[in-house]
Amino acid sequence: MFYNSSGSALYNDIVESVYLCVQIWDSIDCNVSFNTMTSDNDGVEFWDDSAHCTVTHNHIDSQDVGISMRGNAHSHVIAFNEIQGGEIGILAELTAGSPDAIRTCSFLENTIRHTSESGITSYGCQYCVFAGNIIIDCAGNGITFYGTDLCLVRYNEIRNNEVGIYHESGFDNAFYGNLLHNNDWDAIDHETEFDNFWDDGAGIGNCWTDSGFEGTHNIDGWANNVDQFPLLREDRNLDRPTIASTPDILTELGGRLTLVWVAWSGPGTYSLLLDGSELETDYWGGSGALIYEFEIGPLRPSNFTFVLYEVTGATATDTVLVSVIFPPQFAQLMIYSMVGLMIAVVVISEVSRDARFKRFWHRRK
Repeated sequence: MFYNSSGSALYNDIVESVYLCVQIWDSIDCNVSFNTMTSDNDGVEFWDDSAHCTVTHNHIDSQDVGISMRGNAHSHVIAFNEIQGGEIGILAELTAGSPDAIRTCSFLENTIRHTSESGITSYGCQYCVFAGNIIIDCAGNGITFYGTDLCLVRYNEIRNNEVGIYHESGFDNAFYGNLLHNNDWDAIDHETEFDNFWDDGAGIGNCWTDSGFEGTHNIDGWANNVDQFPLLREDRNLDRPTIASTPDILTELGGRLTLVWVAWSGPGTYSLLLDGSELETDYWGGSGALIYEFEIGPLRPSNFTFVLYEVTGATATDTVLVSVIFPPQFAQLMIYSMVGLMIAVVVISEVSRDARFKRFWHRRK
């Protein structure tokens, strides 16, 4: 167990447990990678406040949950893991009494098989990315969303499950570029109050079991949603450079923020720009993810743009808009100061010098 043990790591090990293999409490910047785990309970479990942890390239065989987050978690990267068996492959659950949502986490290119309840389940997530995962042969749902808002679900392969994607109670989630095939129900959307999006609005929807027919695709469920641009399987070609990213973010001043871009591409170079000015340029090793973390300062609404240049000459780009608001008590203090002393408040566009980059490369065989 990692308890208040920031910076700890478990790497390239074999872990067998009748209870759980790895438990992380109140810790940041932990790394659990390239391990083989067998558990009668959970494989990897996050509890209470945890942030900026990396769980990648593990093989997990559990009887309950492969990887679970319970409590107030944010900015974790869960990527390239192979999980089989148990009730749920990956669970992100905001527990009662937690003051915040599970925010800005990335679930990338995990392979999940043979769960009895769900491949990935999200309760109370915001601004998270679910991209490139393969979820097959699950007795329940491939992906399950409850009370989850402002998340991106893109380029996942979800096959041979009871329900491909099940959604209930959440808003402004975007589902597109996914392969949903040979599920009993490819998708069910039971949202009754807010809208979600089953295409990108510009020509990219999802590939359904019945794709190949002309027209739109109706989503089962009370929401009566529609995919306006259903895709044929060949239209979902990921050989070209393709990028998925964190949705646009509205956040409060203070703390750290994580932006994530995951790309399917060949090798080349990349640049990260802030309102057109270069923050970073480096080698890009091929399909993988770029994670950028920085302290949230007084930042005016700003565009963070990831530009990818393949050696073939092909390019791709994606932009995340970040807007920072002041906490209510700070905003009230500013108003009093401005009225009493006529102080002008200047909001600048810069990021702190301790910003950090993480890069992960992965080519699926």
